[in-house]
Amino acid sequence: MIVDARRRTTRHVHFSCSAITGSFSPDSRGVAIQNDCGAGGSLVFVRIDGSGKKAIASNSQDPVWGQGGLAFATFFGISRAETPSDSLRLLTRIGGRPRTLLKRQLPNVFPISWSANGRELLAMKAQHPLLITPSKRQVRMLSVQVTELDMLSRDGRFVLGVMDGNLVSVRSDTGAVTVLAQDGLYGSWTK
Repeated sequence: MIVDARRRTTRHVHFSCSAITGSFSPDSRGVAIQNDCGAGGSLVFVRIDGSGKKAIASNSQDPVWGQGGLAFATFFGISRAETPSDSLRLLTRIGGRPRTLLKRQLPNVFPISWSANGRELLAMKAQHPLLITPSKRQVRMLSVQVTELDMLSRDGRFVLGVMDGNLVSVRSDTGAVTVLAQDGLYGSWTK
C-alpha cells in the first residue's frame, strides 16, 4: 500500500508475493520495492499511482534511492541467508543496465543512504561504515564500529549511527566520534 499523506489517499499495489521494503525515487514519482518472490527475492519498480510495474533485478535486496541512482545488494548462487550479498550495484535509470560498484572483493555489503548531492553512498559491512564514491570507484572503510547506521549528512561529512547504545555522529574524514544523545536510536538530519 502506498499512502499519500498530502492528499490523504491510499493506493494498493498488488504483487503475487509480499513487499518487504522500499525506497522512493528522488522525484517521488516511483518506488523501488524489495519483495520475497522466489528463493532470493527481487526488486520491482512501480509508479506512485500503482502503474508501470517493472522488474529491476532478481536475487537482490535493500534498495536505496538517491540523486546518484538506485543502489542495491545482489547475491548469487546461494540463498541470502547464507551469503547476504555478493555485490553492490547501481542503476542510474529504470530500464537501464545496473553497474557493479563492488563485487566479491567486499561481500556482505548493504547500502544505507546517499548524501543529498548524490556523490557518496553510505553502506555497511559487518559493523563498519563504508563511504563509496561511485564516480571514482573509491571505497573507504571507517575505523569505528557501530551497531546501527542511519544516514549520511547532506554534504557527506558526517555519518549518523548508534554506538554502545548512544546516538553518535562520526566524521567521515577522520572517524572522530561525537555522542549526540545517550541511549538514543534512529536519528535523522534536518534537510
